[in-house]
Amino acid sequence: MTRPSRPTLSLLAILAVSALSTACGAPGLVDGVVRASDFSIRDNEPAVRSHPALNDFHIVLSEEENNTLKVVTVDVDDLTLLPVGEPIHLVSALSRDEGPTMAVSTGDLVVTMRSDGVRMLSSENTIYADVTDGTLVLHEVSDRVIGSFTAELDDGGYLEGSFDVVAP
Repeated sequence: MTRPSRPTLSLLAILAVSALSTACGAPGLVDGVVRASDFSIRDNEPAVRSHPALNDFHIVLSEEENNTLKVVTVDVDDLTLLPVGEPIHLVSALSRDEGPTMAVSTGDLVVTMRSDGVRMLSSENTIYADVTDGTLVLHEVSDRVIGSFTAELDDGGYLEGSFDVVAP
């Protein structure tokens, strides 16, 4: 499936995605096309990791669907130094450029159980897509981190999404 040609998404479109996530109630939403296939994530409990000493913040949006694991990771350095309500350029996770990064993957779901009963997810035969251009908007940075994003991918695909997570 090819995506119709369209201009770069405006801030209004990003805000609409954020409003949609609030209306739908899922704290993590992603929609788009990856490797010529529809791609969506509805994550009711996005994983959040941070390194307070480094002011780094990592959000992992994931979904298991029909033996497939889909993952989008947004990594933000210097979270509290970034502007709220303004577009911030997303860069490739493979890039050495400064700025928030995004990684996208989909693969065959592998589930293992640790000896303590914790269910661990991973994937094999994993396919990755790299961000070539994109925008992240942080709508709130306080006890919650709320944001939305758009991303153009190296395979011609795209993603639009949002997150609303408790700050660690």
